[in-house]
Amino acid sequence: SQYPNGGLAGVGVAYKLLCALEGDSTQVLRDYGDLVAIGTVADVMPLTGENRYLVAQGLAQINTNPRPGIRALLHECGAEGRPVTATTIGFTLAPRINAAGRLGKTAIAALLLLTDDSADADRYAAGLCQLNRERQELEQQIWEEASAIACRYPPRAPLVLASDTWHQGVIGIVAGKLKERYGLPAFVMSVENDEVKGSARSVPGLNIGALVMAAKEKGLLTKGGGHNMAAGFSLEEKNLEAFRRFAGEYAERALGKEKIVPTLEIDGVIGLSAATPEFADKLSLLEPFGAGNPEPRLMLGGVRIIRSDIVGSGHVRCVLGSFAGGSLKAMAFRAADSEVGKALLNHRGEPFNLAGTLRKDTWMGRTQVQFVIEDAMRG
Repeated sequence: SQYPNGGLAGVGVAYKLLCALEGDSTQVLRDYGDLVAIGTVADVMPLTGENRYLVAQGLAQINTNPRPGIRALLHECGAEGRPVTATTIGFTLAPRINAAGRLGKTAIAALLLLTDDSADADRYAAGLCQLNRERQELEQQIWEEASAIACRYPPRAPLVLASDTWHQGVIGIVAGKLKERYGLPAFVMSVENDEVKGSARSVPGLNIGALVMAAKEKGLLTKGGGHNMAAGFSLEEKNLEAFRRFAGEYAERALGKEKIVPTLEIDGVIGLSAATPEFADKLSLLEPFGAGNPEPRLMLGGVRIIRSDIVGSGHVRCVLGSFAGGSLKAMAFRAADSEVGKALLNHRGEPFNLAGTLRKDTWMGRTQVQFVIEDAMRG
């Protein structure tokens, strides 16, 4: 039967089992709440109901008394000394822990989380960060190749891409990036020894899990499963073209023939003067943010780009201003080659309406705010 409040992650089920075996859920949560929080966020479970409680308790534990492995990983990532949130787990800790599994070296992640020795924890954390850098390099290579193919696709066709040089450990990430960039369902597949393993990400209106199950029932896939927005599957290489046709026809029936227009839901509109640490504090009362409880998306109206440049691995850094005065730091992550990034870099002093989230950043005792840009419109 379905678990209430959206379901538990695998780590949540393990937690429940241990509670039953130990007979003391309070002590189990005290011992393993940090791992439950990390696993729940990493599995993108809805942060509502019991999941929300478990993640909140785990975050409190991480922030007050982190286990040696988590402390070492935070230090290695340059995140030590800052409050750890669900966002920290989702974008800093989980990708590095998952990198071990993606590259077939899961033991390092397990040892990191189990060790009580600080020196070993430092060594494992450094190893995970190195694996994550390797994962990022693989991901970037596949992204560039896949994006070059996607650019040549018909405007409405779902992206069904495959290669015998793509590492199956990162194709899910690339599928998600393709979906975000082109606003289309994306299927990315790795071919190895006549077997094709794929990962898919969808857009609203197309249940990708149902598509995969329908293809499986039709005999096009050997394995498959998923939910509305994501799925995994396997097939024989000889059925690749048939599956590509099936996915295109299924998507057209589900989505119709109108152009797919990506949308962003805005929770509120603020001026630059309202983007303060105090306002960010009020927004943080809604944490932990994640699936089922997304971070409030705001619109900054009528701001100017005082200056912008590219930093890191394709991030666009900006300083925003307004005609009423004041300034605010902003960042559009991995956006340098996107339409949004190009607009920010070639702003010509025009006013912009920016959609994104307001984040508080405390470092060395100093608190500032930064606007994380998701979309931009000249206004």
